Amino acid sequence: MMNKRLISYIILENLLFIMLFTVGVIVLYIIIDFFENIDKFLKGFNPFKIFLFYFFQTPYLFVLLLPVGSLLAPFFTIGRMARDFELIAIKTGGINLKKIYMPLLFMGFFLSLLSFTVNETIKPIFMRKSLSIKYREIEKRPAPWERIFETDFGFIEKVRDVDRFFHFETIDSRKNKGSDIHILEMEKGKPKRFIYAKNGSFSEKGWELFDGIIYEYDLNEDRILNFENFKKRVFPEMKISPIKMLSMRKSLEEMNLFEIFKLIKILKEAGLEYKKEEVEFFVHFSFPFSVFITLLLSLSLASRTRQKGKAFILTLATLLSFLYWGLLQISRAMGYADMLSPFLSAWLPNIIFLIPAFISFLLIPI
Repeated sequence: MMNKRLISYIILENLLFIMLFTVGVIVLYIIIDFFENIDKFLKGFNPFKIFLFYFFQTPYLFVLLLPVGSLLAPFFTIGRMARDFELIAIKTGGINLKKIYMPLLFMGFFLSLLSFTVNETIKPIFMRKSLSIKYREIEKRPAPWERIFETDFGFIEKVRDVDRFFHFETIDSRKNKGSDIHILEMEKGKPKRFIYAKNGSFSEKGWELFDGIIYEYDLNEDRILNFENFKKRVFPEMKISPIKMLSMRKSLEEMNLFEIFKLIKILKEAGLEYKKEEVEFFVHFSFPFSVFITLLLSLSLASRTRQKGKAFILTLATLLSFLYWGLLQISRAMGYADMLSPFLSAWLPNIIFLIPAFISFLLIPI
């Protein structure tokens, strides 16, 4: 009974401190960001819009800063117990410290799942709203999805059972024109038709493409059935205009895991570059798992900091946080540059932190 009461107390205390530290770091981040951008806010000062701008960022900041909360909390809970000799009393009572810590690790795994869920559901929707306020109300300029001209532009349209991917070297909604156009149609996850054209224009009749080629595929045998060169051809089934494409597009940070996966698959089938998207796909898995890893690391270190003050603990936690983010950015860049595989570039910081954290945890005196 004592064991269960003690474990419940430690779990609740750690969970409370994780949430308090996470909220505290989010508030600190917002304050710093506010004063860094105060010149932009003062141009058209609207307190309510500024509040909404940061409010809609909270899911993103929660996912981003939850690992910091899970890193700090055990230093102030388990660390306090070590300084007050409570851990020695627990061991003297015949209780294995690792049995006390294991439920905390299960809590860390649950928090990782929570972070993953927020990242895939709430965050993309809220980020769109936050970016809309940033561009329209604060910076007083069109949002990326409101711009009338873009280069290297991609868009996915779903029509019944067909996913149609468009890629333009340039697209102009004023002139309703595009250049260097790739169009890939997929049905049931398999390529159905691929079209390339040097130029194209949009009208009420649909897209009219010039100087191109069409490949038609066999859905069952995954082979080319037919191909045809053309000088000029109208595609009446393609009714989506440049202005609508530009207004509906999403950045990677606004996409969830499934949208990125679909984009990667289509880019791969179209023969276009997809390294950045593939790295971000794996980061959607790896970053939420950092909550578990930072908790494992801090648990193993907290019981060894009995003689250390709070200033040392905060400094250590800050250094570890910056080290993790620095490693993530470096490995991300290496993944984009094809110097590391997308999987390894996303998981490398976790691996680097997990190995010493696991060894240190195993060496905790029981």
